Amino acid sequence: RFDRRAEIHRIQAPTLVFGAADDLVTPAYHFHALAAAIPNARLAMLPTGGHFYPNMAPDAFRSAVLGFLAENA
Repeated sequence: RFDRRAEIHRIQAPTLVFGAADDLVTPAYHFHALAAAIPNARLAMLPTGGHFYPNMAPDAFRSAVLGFLAENA
């Protein structure tokens, strides 16, 4: 029952919302909604990888995260 959606707009930190389009545990529309709710958030979506996308596509995941961190250091 933990729901902080009403407060998400207050996030000021650079934010990367990351997911996979074929994630069955957390459907892609949740990632899109979260990125839209956080001011200036960036959405990165892999086409495949499911809920374990960091393990299934580690190079793509690492590249996106490191790129985001480098841009926001």
